[in-house]
Amino acid sequence: MFQIGFEFLKFINAFGMQSSDMSHEHENTLIYNNEKMENSVTVYKFDSNVEFLYGRFVKIKLTKDHLVVGWRTANYGDCLFIEDIFDIYIGWGTESGKFKDEQKLRTFLGSFCKSESTIENCVITICHGTDITHGLLTTTFLFDKQKLALQWKDYLRRRSNELNKQQKNYFYFWKRLFTKIECCVLVDYITPDILSEYILPSTKLKEERKQLESDILLYVPEFNKKKQIPLETVLCPKFQLHVYMVTMKRNDIKEVFDKVFQKPVASDTQVHNYLLREHCDPRLNEILFPHHSMESVTKLIETYEHINANGLTFKGYLNFLISPENTLIRKGYMKLRNEDMNEPLSHYFINSSHNTYLRGKQMKGRSSVAMYRYVLLLGCRSVELDCWDGPNNEPIITHGPQSIFFCSTILFKDVIKAIAETAFVNSNYPVILSFENHCSLKQQQVMAQHCRNILGDLLLSEALSEYPIKSGVKLPSPNLLKRKILIKNKKVDNKSNQNSEDKSFVDDDYHPNNVTIQQSKSFDETNENEEEISHVFIDDNIQLPDDDNSENIKQIYFDRNENMINRECNRPSKLSCSTGSRINSVDEISPIIINNEQINKNDNKNDQSCSQVSSTSGVASDLSNLVNYVRAMGKLTSFVDASNKGISSELYSMNEVRAIELLKNEGEQFVEHNKRQITRVFPKGSRIDSSNFMPLMFFCSACQMVAINFQTPDLPFQINSSFFETNGNCGYVLKPQNMRKESMKFDPFETHQVENVVPNTLRVTLISGQMLGLLTTKRPLIVYVEAEISKGVNLQTFNTRFSNSINDENCQIVFDKIIMPSMAFLRLALLDENNRLLGQRIIPVLGLAPGYKHVMLRNAYNRFIGPISLFAKFEVSDYVAEQHREIVMQLQNPIAALSKLKTWEIALEDPIGASGLNRSVNSSRSLNNIKNNNIDENKRQMLEVLENVGKTNQEHINKIMSISMAKSIQGESYSDTSDIISPNKLTSFDEVDSNLQEKKNSLDSYYDRLKKKSTSFSNSSHEIYDRKKYSQIIDGSNITLIGKVSNEEKSFYIDTMDLKFPEIPSYFESKSVIKKRKQFDKKFPNFLSTVEKWNASGLSEKKYFKQYLKKIPTIIDIEKYEIIINEIIFKLIEKDIKKIHKRLEIGYDSELKTMQKNAEKDRLLEIQKFQGKASIKTKQQEISDKYIKLGIENRRALLHSKERRFEEINKKFAEIKQIITMSIPEGKIIYINGKSNLMYLIDRCMKALERTSDSVTFFALGAQINKGCLVLGELQQRYGFTLDFDIFTKTETMIDDLIPYVDDEDIKTRERFKSAMIFPVVGAGPSGLYASTGVIRKFNNAYVDIFDKSPVPYGLVRYGVAPDHQDVKNCTHQFEKLFENNSNNVSLFCNVNIGHDITYKELCQNYDAIILAYGASRNRRLCIPGIDAINCFAGGDFVSWYNGAPNFNAPLLDKKYAVIIGNGNVSLDCARILLKNVNNLTKYDITNRELHLLEKSCVSDVKLLGRRGPEHTSVTIKEFREFLRLPCASVKIDIPLEYFNNLNIEKYPRPLKRILELMKTHISEQNKKVDGERNGEIKFYTSPVKIHKDSKNRIEALDIKNNLTNEIKTIPCDLLIYAIGFDTFILDGLPQISNKLAMKDFYRVNNSSIDSNCQTYATGWCAHGAKGVIANTQADAFGVAGELFNDLCNNQFGEKKGIKNLLDNRNIKYVNWEDWKKIDQKEIELGKVYGKEREKLQNILEILGK
Repeated sequence: MFQIGFEFLKFINAFGMQSSDMSHEHENTLIYNNEKMENSVTVYKFDSNVEFLYGRFVKIKLTKDHLVVGWRTANYGDCLFIEDIFDIYIGWGTESGKFKDEQKLRTFLGSFCKSESTIENCVITICHGTDITHGLLTTTFLFDKQKLALQWKDYLRRRSNELNKQQKNYFYFWKRLFTKIECCVLVDYITPDILSEYILPSTKLKEERKQLESDILLYVPEFNKKKQIPLETVLCPKFQLHVYMVTMKRNDIKEVFDKVFQKPVASDTQVHNYLLREHCDPRLNEILFPHHSMESVTKLIETYEHINANGLTFKGYLNFLISPENTLIRKGYMKLRNEDMNEPLSHYFINSSHNTYLRGKQMKGRSSVAMYRYVLLLGCRSVELDCWDGPNNEPIITHGPQSIFFCSTILFKDVIKAIAETAFVNSNYPVILSFENHCSLKQQQVMAQHCRNILGDLLLSEALSEYPIKSGVKLPSPNLLKRKILIKNKKVDNKSNQNSEDKSFVDDDYHPNNVTIQQSKSFDETNENEEEISHVFIDDNIQLPDDDNSENIKQIYFDRNENMINRECNRPSKLSCSTGSRINSVDEISPIIINNEQINKNDNKNDQSCSQVSSTSGVASDLSNLVNYVRAMGKLTSFVDASNKGISSELYSMNEVRAIELLKNEGEQFVEHNKRQITRVFPKGSRIDSSNFMPLMFFCSACQMVAINFQTPDLPFQINSSFFETNGNCGYVLKPQNMRKESMKFDPFETHQVENVVPNTLRVTLISGQMLGLLTTKRPLIVYVEAEISKGVNLQTFNTRFSNSINDENCQIVFDKIIMPSMAFLRLALLDENNRLLGQRIIPVLGLAPGYKHVMLRNAYNRFIGPISLFAKFEVSDYVAEQHREIVMQLQNPIAALSKLKTWEIALEDPIGASGLNRSVNSSRSLNNIKNNNIDENKRQMLEVLENVGKTNQEHINKIMSISMAKSIQGESYSDTSDIISPNKLTSFDEVDSNLQEKKNSLDSYYDRLKKKSTSFSNSSHEIYDRKKYSQIIDGSNITLIGKVSNEEKSFYIDTMDLKFPEIPSYFESKSVIKKRKQFDKKFPNFLSTVEKWNASGLSEKKYFKQYLKKIPTIIDIEKYEIIINEIIFKLIEKDIKKIHKRLEIGYDSELKTMQKNAEKDRLLEIQKFQGKASIKTKQQEISDKYIKLGIENRRALLHSKERRFEEINKKFAEIKQIITMSIPEGKIIYINGKSNLMYLIDRCMKALERTSDSVTFFALGAQINKGCLVLGELQQRYGFTLDFDIFTKTETMIDDLIPYVDDEDIKTRERFKSAMIFPVVGAGPSGLYASTGVIRKFNNAYVDIFDKSPVPYGLVRYGVAPDHQDVKNCTHQFEKLFENNSNNVSLFCNVNIGHDITYKELCQNYDAIILAYGASRNRRLCIPGIDAINCFAGGDFVSWYNGAPNFNAPLLDKKYAVIIGNGNVSLDCARILLKNVNNLTKYDITNRELHLLEKSCVSDVKLLGRRGPEHTSVTIKEFREFLRLPCASVKIDIPLEYFNNLNIEKYPRPLKRILELMKTHISEQNKKVDGERNGEIKFYTSPVKIHKDSKNRIEALDIKNNLTNEIKTIPCDLLIYAIGFDTFILDGLPQISNKLAMKDFYRVNNSSIDSNCQTYATGWCAHGAKGVIANTQADAFGVAGELFNDLCNNQFGEKKGIKNLLDNRNIKYVNWEDWKKIDQKEIELGKVYGKEREKLQNILEILGK
């Protein structure tokens, strides 16, 4: 029933004809007339998205700074930041739907709306937030006038657009925060607690809030220890700065200030020098971008110093750093440059969207009209519309056929309306509608009609007269196409008939009258990217005749996962099908022949227009006429053909795979093509999760439209968003000149230098982070920053870790050479310790302003997240190659260059310093004379010096090369007549002292600089070689970007260079290791040597070491020693690695230099041959090109050799590390005491097993043997094979006496049992087999008979463990060894039912002791009315069924709903099997019968009911995590998140605590997920009450009760499984208590009244109940063996024989171990046939012939 809130009725009365005490009319008129938006207006605000009309009167107004819009009443206040307004429109929410009683609503509203207004036009809806896909909020206001609502809507939209285009400084967000406080606080004063509440909004930051309140009260001058101050104070900038300084305590900036200025107050000159040095961009022209003058510096100080200071103080410096003056991006860089918008359309990058209609994934995704509004408001200029035939002759938009992709649909006309409303709100430049057209001709005509009617004049329906569509004519510019919408679609040639087919796309054998065909997906979205004949699927309405001559037709659907799925038609016709095949192309299209008589009948039923429906590529003429400058073409087959045609309007679309192929093979031609025509690149079909590729890769190949999934906030989306922020976020960015000028060439894979582009160098010094604690409440805060440069095909990444929001050590990151700064972006990403993105910022390198900056972070959707920032220093400059840097410095500072040159000359003339004093004096006088000359003379001398630098004579060179390279050990000096050592000889580094080698390198470097001075910088920069590996991994494919090295195999010196690897013993013999070992030996004598002997001898002589171990270290002592030794050795290894790397680098640099010299010499010699000839210029160019190519090949080959040697070094040291790690005695010894944590011990053992063999020694100190057994059991469970463990205990009486616990070597103890003993073990499951293993290991002469009522062994492992948990079943390998290694002592008797075939009394008579281990196989029954209904199963029965156990009924899986009672592991197993995709089960040991039923299962909704809360859940962490993350299903937990906030999770044990944390995390994220094909739900505090049956006695519904509210409701239920526990059965003759086995203690059965001479033991579930996992039963079973051993030590035994003869006499058909191995082998062989583990057999006895 329609309801209206009381406040809403008041609102109607207030604005209606009735009298009212509220005078709103005057107020509203005042606002409208004066247009003063900051004056308040009384409106009605709806509390929800107007689904129910509850709300309240509020006064809405803007703040004075117009940053916040707020509304309030007497006791309520709220606001939103105008910058966060994403969309605003007149009317109700775009997707809220209609009201249930719309007429009644209009009746109520009609009394207050003005006569000239309609209801919808008085409502404005504001969409705001930072998560544009799933997290936008809506706020709705109702005005009394349409005009007033329109005014507010227009202003808020305009203001929001302005704010979003502004550059944000740090103080902007701080100021905005205080504006919010002023707007929302209801009182007229402010207190420290109110401030702290808004600054630290999280309730979990209580301690931080308290500290902040105290600091504000004490240190903010305005408070001056007062509890409150006037509210208007918060808007004072001075007060805001004071609070900021108290909150942040910017010690990092204080350190910078002290370091830079070195005094409390910096003078004007100091500040001026600082600004010129740190904050000026050296890349910019000083005329266009003038530097700071003294006048501007004085003005700056006056602005940011709030007192009349004599200079700049720390406070003023801080104010400057967070002010608008100090923005991160250069002012004006991001603004729209209208003069750049006159180029052809193909000269721009165009912001483009892919699958615009989707809110999420491509499978089961939700389509939304609002997404078109959002992406257009974000600045996108190309949106995609996937159009399909819809009902009522209305085209729809969705993602492919709903039967395949299950995506929702939206109307085509609604989308066009949304585009018309928002296309030109934030940008006036043209919008391109990319039609993916799958509609029939009839509905295409409807599409064209909607476009004309709705878009009107916005639609560009005809080409401009100045730009006709013909060869050689360029595309018009964005300025000429302002406020125009272009349609991208196929186009019919003018000569074609109306509504005809595009013959170029249709096969000749196709006849349009034969069949109605719909296109599945145009080749714009296919893997091969052709828009020719697409793979199609035949409409379900087709009727095929039973004609013998007719061809078989395959119904083919194109799947977005790049697979072609052939599905069998559900029609009585001859159709062939094949599944799982992949179709990459159509080799042949078979003709479709259908009986003409039937076609004629069908034609008579349809009108003429329907009979003309064309093929998959048919285009209606009405729609074709709307296509002009963006005509969609088919596959791009040849750049030459496209160039010859020269039609600029032909647009080629291709997926990323095809684009990468073109980029790799024909990169330069691809760029040339994109100068003329537009190319659209979209994600490949396998990205069904709507993920994105990196767009810069294709921008660097000049592709204009790189379509991005805007609904996915990943890194590519963030880069695309930041890329298009430039040029005023108008959606168009002008390409660099070399990508649009016909006279310039551009290679996307250029690694040296781009024509007319100066490379940049960027240095980033990360200093600190601010307000990072707001991003996560986890303490201590551990985050790190990832810095990377994205520059097309190259990516450089660096990480630096922050601690407690402040970096203890400044981290400098250098990006040395950025060859194309206009296409490079710096990304700084803040991540937590779990690699979760907390914030990020992407900065254009070309627009980056140098200096100390605050980087304001953004979220994944690239929206600002408030006053959260990183403080860093940025340095940018033009790149200068290393070998030229000194020359450039000399040019910039010639006086210093002259001084250095004089010094070199002195050193060369007198290298041993014989006349150093005189030379120094003369040099000093010479320099002084130069300084004393006038300015003109200085200039003249500097020019002479620079001119002579390039004219160094040969004599000078000879002096350099004639320096003696020998050194006497005795320190003798040599004369200048030493032999000249040739440069070739100098490359042998092993023979030269390192100090002299450094001299030689420096002299060679200086000589090279002098020799190459005459060469221009631009030419010599081609000599630079980047030593990085130029390859990019793209989706698993290694695309080589550097061309092939010459086929000729080249050998280099570094290939054979002796790297001198260290010997392994040298690390253990190092002084630091020996020193630590002596210290440890002094504290614990002989311990290390004893352990080493044990490791060497395998503990075979451990009894001889007893006397040496006087003192045993604790775990902490051993661990500390291990850590110290490891650290020492690994530091030594790292030091050696760096040393050898450096040695190889020296060799590489020298060989590269020698190679360059030789190549230059050869080039000059070859050129000299053509001196004086007319063709010298041509030949000179040819020779230069030849040697350039040769040089590149040689460098690549040399680099390859270096990288190969680096790999050799790394591999060698990895082997050394492995060997050393295994040598360190940390691996084999594990210590256990009372304080040892079980998980810690298990982790230590696993690490030890990774380093060593499968042998580990335990020292169990005290009585901790059982803990050692638990560790052993868990490791056996995890590794699934037999591990040899030795466990020792240290008793109180014998401190160092080592008594074996599980070791076969203590013969003395075992010799006590001289007579043979025989024991029965009832149960052949894990518990019984583990107990048997323990007995065999304890007794030297024992026999064990193992019985089981099942015809096969392994019990729970075979029929209880889920088939997809094969790792749990690996324990059977150990059980096989039990039988095979002890075949004479261990016997198996399966198919023997103890208690029926053999009584308990007979066991006592024939055995020395009895061990019961038969588990708990009886299901607890669910006692509710109707439980006898069909399709109700106990959990154990259902598990036994899907595990292939014989004699269990199969469930009916033909309906949707299943309910599982219980919240344990069995429940999770059942639910997982029902929800899991059957294809993921085929490789396991589930039988074909069960697989067939599961494959046809219709169960898609599974609910798990638990009668208690989450804290009582009894599951393992691994299984629970696996269930929550099922890939094929969506799992939800039905309990509010607040439940966990009120639950003290920390008090619970770790496993349960981890499960509760998993639940909490999953609940917080599950609302963002879309329902899957199958859905699971976990409900708590829910109990079943009653089962409803249908007429066939089958369950159809279930009554459930909420145990908190006692509310009962009915839910559909087609299958019920109750897994509420297991009970054990009691053998006849055994005592029992409350249907449980009566136990004397933990291991012994209380059977004294039956037979005192035959003690009975019990282990596992039959003794202690069905709880725990297999690993728990292992320790329990070993404990039974130990107790049995202790009890029988002093007893005498008679001769008992067992019951084998008794079984034979009674003709009981038992299965022994040999029989089982036959069955086992057959199952494995049969499994290989089906490609899985095994195929379980059920008729075991028949197969064995028993």
